[in-house]
Amino acid sequence: MRQLYAEVADIIKSIDFSILWKGFHPYPFALYNVETIWLEKEEIPYQSEFCANTCIHFRNELLAIWQITESEERELDKIKLFHNSIAENLELSQRMQIRHLAVTIAAGVVHEMFHCYQEELGESRYPDDLKLLSYPVGEGNLRVKLNENRLLAAAMRTQDINTRKILLTYFKAYRKFRGELIGDDIYQEYRVETIEGAAEYISLLALKEMGEEGLYKQKLEDYLTVLDECSARLLDIRRISYVTGAVLLLVLSQAGIQLTPGIGKTTDTFWELAAEEGIKNTNTRITVNKNSIDYELANIIKELYNQQKYRVYQQQHIKTEDLKALEGSCSCDVGKLIEEYKEKSKEQLRLFFQENRKEYIMEGWISGYDPMNMIKLDRFLLCSHFIVITAAESKKQLVLNGPVVVQLKEDKGREIRGYYK
Repeated sequence: MRQLYAEVADIIKSIDFSILWKGFHPYPFALYNVETIWLEKEEIPYQSEFCANTCIHFRNELLAIWQITESEERELDKIKLFHNSIAENLELSQRMQIRHLAVTIAAGVVHEMFHCYQEELGESRYPDDLKLLSYPVGEGNLRVKLNENRLLAAAMRTQDINTRKILLTYFKAYRKFRGELIGDDIYQEYRVETIEGAAEYISLLALKEMGEEGLYKQKLEDYLTVLDECSARLLDIRRISYVTGAVLLLVLSQAGIQLTPGIGKTTDTFWELAAEEGIKNTNTRITVNKNSIDYELANIIKELYNQQKYRVYQQQHIKTEDLKALEGSCSCDVGKLIEEYKEKSKEQLRLFFQENRKEYIMEGWISGYDPMNMIKLDRFLLCSHFIVITAAESKKQLVLNGPVVVQLKEDKGREIRGYYK
């Protein structure tokens, strides 16, 4: 593991952080597993504040931490076992395999270092993850969201600057329309994009700076595929906002749209800044031509033309007749996705309570959690990894390893009535 740490450190040292984001700089980092924490110059036993991949305050400084998974440890063990049993001249091959693993981890560590940078600058635009668990998964909102995602992917793929700006104009109209549908919940998306999407954007750029152009292109194409596809990922609004945020920042950068003021100097999210200053409504008419990307756009903008409210809205905000030419039919059964998602959540809770669980009555509130490994159904919160709760009476914190179910007092609140373990 020390060799892996050294490889990750060397890769990170090769990166010019100022190219990734003005003012960004490297931070100390740690790799860890359930037993050991590897720091730059020492190894220490595991400590409880090391949870997931994130930025923490440790020894009076900001520290980026990255958990080595069991599969990554098995991969390291295979490399060692294989090369210990064959000729020494294959050592180069061993190093190449470790390098490949180290590059992937280094990109993740840079993501977490950007969270350190956000923290240093006094970032305040964090999402409320518990509200995100109650995000409105209505069919109307998600149909528009899918088309919006596809517009963003098309804007990334086109090499024509004018077409990209036109696509962003449509993207803006879609977002404003969804804001009318779901209200303030849409700002939670913008906040995830600003915090996690920005860090993922930095991670993508870091791959290029490492000289890993192929990995960069592959990861970007994977993200564009996520935006294009009709799948359950559409309903995982926190995870997909990592993707929309990263791709959006790439598109805005390529369109020459500046996001000012900077981190720590505004409460407006990156999308709000871009929509207000950089993306203006346009009267440019889109010509649908089978030999141009505009023809592909016709397959992106779906059944919304047939919704009277949207048609009126679009005509009010963008003076264009193009929706008629771009009318299409929806190939995604969003309703089915929603039903499958709800049934899966019910099944996970059913399986949890199928075990012999004990109920603990305790007034308190949620003070820590792993946002990537929680599901919510009504007022029951299933945490597969861990959750931290603070007792109302004693103010003591209790770390509960998953699986555990917490019962909330209110649908979108943090206060709890108790938990099941």
